[in-house]
Amino acid sequence: MPSQRIAFLGIFALLSMMCIGIHGARGEEATAESIQPTAYTDAAHPTDWSLKRPVQTGVPPEQTREVEMIRQLARQRGGQPEALAQIIQLSRAFEDAVAAEIIDELAAAHFRAGNLNLAAESRTFLNERFPSEPLGRQAALWLVRLYASSEVAHAHREETQCVKNLRRQLVPEVANAMKTAPAMIDSESKTAASQLPKQGDPLATYALHLATQSMSRDAALAEDPALAFQRAAAARRAGQEQASQAFLSPLSHRRADDPWGQCARTEAWLQESQQDAAPKPTVQCTVTEQPPHLDGVLNEACWQTNSASRGVRSAVFDPEAQTRRELAASPDPGAPALHRLNHVHL
Repeated sequence: MPSQRIAFLGIFALLSMMCIGIHGARGEEATAESIQPTAYTDAAHPTDWSLKRPVQTGVPPEQTREVEMIRQLARQRGGQPEALAQIIQLSRAFEDAVAAEIIDELAAAHFRAGNLNLAAESRTFLNERFPSEPLGRQAALWLVRLYASSEVAHAHREETQCVKNLRRQLVPEVANAMKTAPAMIDSESKTAASQLPKQGDPLATYALHLATQSMSRDAALAEDPALAFQRAAAARRAGQEQASQAFLSPLSHRRADDPWGQCARTEAWLQESQQDAAPKPTVQCTVTEQPPHLDGVLNEACWQTNSASRGVRSAVFDPEAQTRRELAASPDPGAPALHRLNHVHL
């Protein structure tokens, strides 16, 4: 009955908050296996990491309070491994669209807590349980991007905390030997390794499988250029160069001003001779004493002295900004003052 269910949720939420008070520090701590990537968004597939989103409009009035209580509970359970099973049980009685949003809320909470593994687990369930829901489709793209990421692959290859703790307990001679051994093995096997076929990243191979499976079972995803491009990237990282080029071919024939078409043509340009002009603006890297601040304002010395970068324009920097700054700093009381700041989008 609704009243009993709400009472149960109230008790459950109270117990959860008590658990959070006890284990909160543990939930905020990033483990050795978790990283915090930058959330990728685009116009076709927005990703909402906000703390509070409106309840689905299709929720019956008598369930609105119950749904919001479960959503609030999901926000508080980020970083807790047992949270997914509990939230699945609590959201089972709702429509698919509502249940999918609750699970997505939990995935976002795991992401904010710094546990990428739990976020991936929640979105894997979201994609498998609700493949036809918009959030289920977005979960598929999110997972493919995650597992095809070179940063995630690099994090998996990093030294675990257990090995670091063990190294601190070793005598200096043994610790130094552990540090130099991988470099010696790598230098001795470099020639032999160059003659072997290129080995793909296992995570990228899984990302390729996931993208292909999602596109084959869902017509909307089959036509999604973002997922198609990411599948090509996963194939390239998996060592399947020919498959990657085949996946990019339909995208490269899109209209000239299509952003995904430009990306696909740039990928092909990078793999070819690169003698013709690039489909997208390029900059030749130069050595600089100070790294530039990536704020979209191309006023550092490295941008000014590099001839290849003079034709590059920033979508953020206003060419008249310098003039306006000079007017704002003018001691003349009659000079116009500048009160509006440029908005920088990274």
